[in-house]
Amino acid sequence: MHRTLLTTVLVCLAAGQVVRAGDIDKLKNSTWDTKYKGDGLGGTIKAYVYLNDDKGKYRALDDDGNVTLKGKFTDVEVKKKGDQYIISGRWEAGGLTGSFKFKVDEDDLNSFSGTWQTDDGNKEGTWKGTRKPVPFLP
Repeated sequence: MHRTLLTTVLVCLAAGQVVRAGDIDKLKNSTWDTKYKGDGLGGTIKAYVYLNDDKGKYRALDDDGNVTLKGKFTDVEVKKKGDQYIISGRWEAGGLTGSFKFKVDEDDLNSFSGTWQTDDGNKEGTWKGTRKPVPFLP
């Protein structure tokens, strides 16, 4: 972990970007209360997101808080780009796979706006979230 953090700091310094100590770790190991929407979803979907280093999971919820879909994240990366951190990776749920990208402002590590899409390009949408403790759902 220390080697990865040192490498990230050195790359950012070489690119003229300042990374505050711990920001990347805070984002790589975080929980989020989120909402996403997109083609064919029939509205906005509430979901809890759990990130743990380079992997994670999410749980889509109905209006009563019941889990309606379980998904997982892989290949999660957090990189600094300008005045934002970019959290990106792969997702898998309900027989579909795709990619996601969350943009987090360096001055507000507690919210993101982002996008998701399926690998076949048939579905895509937006994803927004607030970083905070959320209930653990297996």
